[in-house]
Amino acid sequence: MAKKTATNPKDLGLTCKDCKHSYDPHSPAIDGHMILCRCPFWEYSKFLTRDICDKFSKK
Repeated sequence: MAKKTATNPKDLGLTCKDCKHSYDPHSPAIDGHMILCRCPFWEYSKFLTRDICDKFSKK
């Protein structure tokens, strides 16, 4: 019997950092990694670990 694979990106555990539309990572955390990014479809900065939106496209 074949194993069912997840085809929905939300089921794969993807975040904004995996989207091709995210750019300009900024605002470093205490340990040095960036926590915010910009998106052309969003007015403000978004967290890189945020769940994906309906305009998500994988890099």
